[in-house]
Amino acid sequence: MSMPCLNGGKCRQILVGFECLCRNGFIGSRCQTGVTDPCHSGPCNSSAKCVSHQNGFSCLCPPGLTGKLCNVNINECNHVVCYNGGSCIDNFGSYSCVCSSGWHGQVCKDDIDECNLTQICNHGSCMNTPGSYTCLCDTGWTGAKCDVNIDDCASSSCINGGTCIDRVGSYICQCPYHWKGVNCETPSHINQCLNKPCQNGATCLETGNYYKCVCTRGWMGAVCDIDFNECKLTGICNNGACSNLPGSYKCTCNTGWTGHDCNIKIDYCFPSPCLNGATCLDLIGKYTCQCPVGWTGINCSIPSPIDYCSKSPCKNDGTCINTGTNFSCLCKGGWIGQDCSMDIDECNIKGVCNHGTCHNTPGNYKCSCNRGWTNKTCNIDINECHSAPCLNGATCFNVPGDYFCKCALGLVGKHCENLSNINLCSKMSPCKNGATCVGVGTSFKCVCDNGWSGHDCGIDIDECNTAGICGKRSCSNTLGSYKCHCSGGWTGQANTGDCKPNKKQSIFSLSIICLLVIEIETRNIEKIQCTVMGLDINLSNSTPQLPWIILASILGGLLLLTTVIGCYICLCGTSSRTRSVKGHEDNDRWADRIKGGEKHSDSNSKNKSPNSISQNSFGENWNNSSSRWPISKPHGRLFDSVPQSETEMNNIYLASRNDPFMHKSGRV
Repeated sequence: MSMPCLNGGKCRQILVGFECLCRNGFIGSRCQTGVTDPCHSGPCNSSAKCVSHQNGFSCLCPPGLTGKLCNVNINECNHVVCYNGGSCIDNFGSYSCVCSSGWHGQVCKDDIDECNLTQICNHGSCMNTPGSYTCLCDTGWTGAKCDVNIDDCASSSCINGGTCIDRVGSYICQCPYHWKGVNCETPSHINQCLNKPCQNGATCLETGNYYKCVCTRGWMGAVCDIDFNECKLTGICNNGACSNLPGSYKCTCNTGWTGHDCNIKIDYCFPSPCLNGATCLDLIGKYTCQCPVGWTGINCSIPSPIDYCSKSPCKNDGTCINTGTNFSCLCKGGWIGQDCSMDIDECNIKGVCNHGTCHNTPGNYKCSCNRGWTNKTCNIDINECHSAPCLNGATCFNVPGDYFCKCALGLVGKHCENLSNINLCSKMSPCKNGATCVGVGTSFKCVCDNGWSGHDCGIDIDECNTAGICGKRSCSNTLGSYKCHCSGGWTGQANTGDCKPNKKQSIFSLSIICLLVIEIETRNIEKIQCTVMGLDINLSNSTPQLPWIILASILGGLLLLTTVIGCYICLCGTSSRTRSVKGHEDNDRWADRIKGGEKHSDSNSKNKSPNSISQNSFGENWNNSSSRWPISKPHGRLFDSVPQSETEMNNIYLASRNDPFMHKSGRV
């Protein structure tokens, strides 16, 4: 029969014949009978009870399990307390407490009576306590387990060369030849072995007046009365607990070990507890079964759905998803493929390394950045100027991926480290205004002409700032030089000091012009402005106010006197054509002086703003808003004679500074 199993059942060969593994919904030796009981296939966990009903089935879970199929474990440790320092361990469907030493029971509440253990107190009586015990030692013994013999020889009195031998609770003296007694205090010639001093089956050997004991296994000491503790030896009860016995020992083996010395491992896989072709793995104190596909349970006796992810088919840390009929993998970055085994070459992605060379690595990539760039994708420019690469005071400029140094004059090189061979004087002609260029090392020096200064002789020197450069003449600066100007009414070469009166000025400019500005409402004189001999007088209301009559008399007298003198000079000048040239020059110089002052005054009043600065013929500056030449008649006279030179004019001006009238005006 080629296919004995029906309805999709699987056939399996057995010792005698075959058996059919039926699909859900079929039973029978050949899976020939269909069933409608949903519980027949055993959908619930093996420890749960399946209940069929009209809409399907339900699983009645035992304590410790939950879920539709009772296959979800409940962590009982969340609400269970293990007492006396015990630790809770959650198991599938249950829990257990690992108790501290001295306690046992399901929740570690039960005290262990250590006194029931074999030889817990080696040489004494045991008294149980909660979680522990106490040993009451016999005479001659001490220690937690009464296993330490008290050395009675520490207080012995062996004499005559006797050797003290400690015993339990006492001592004996091993006396030399011809001595005996408890402390070897008595002479003796007796055979010591006759007294059978050797214990625990030891053999006594006579050696003259002395003896020697040959101990049996498990005993030691001079008379073989001391139990040898084998538990202190290495390799005794390696996989168990050693208990010393008089002349021997006993091993209590750990789980999974057996034999006198607990050196034989128990094979829990014998005789093959795993079913359905499973592989048994022998562990310490237990075993586990590696079930084939389609089986589960402790012994692989329960059919189960196939877990395609059980063998971890996804590589490179991919996550496996069981689809029921197969598996699929969720790959991590850098990997693709059904099992995440194909490496993605990120270097094929455009721009992955912005300014560098891409090197593909398994599941990743690495960029070797070009000079001047950094970061994983070489997209951050390195500012090389932070390390100050430029030398000799050069200025560093950062550019994408690089830098450059702006060198000072006379320096070249990537970092301005080399001297230049360029002749700066011939290459650049740096000196201005006719200066001489002199090369100095890597730089140059300009030797300036008179009137110029500065590194390149480009700054004009203002010679007018030099005190007395034009004497009492006025000075005006020019590019690279200066000019001196004669005062009003004078002409000639001012720079050489040759200033002469202007002959073309009319003698009739000798006059006084006064302007009265009267405030009608208050009848106060607001301002009096006068021009006398080309010089200005300014009287404002800041001076003490004078009565109208006194002011009118003074001004009228000055006007009459000026008219008479003018007419006299005019008549004399007309009738005396034969006068000497010098006299004409003097009169003309004075007339020119007066006329020049009028023009100077007129030009100032027309062209200057009220707050601008003007200069008189004596080199003094006055504010045009209130400044006229502060000259009045010196000592009651306008003048005694016509001034013959500029020096005489200066004297007249100086005399006027002491005039009381001018002091009252507040202009001196």
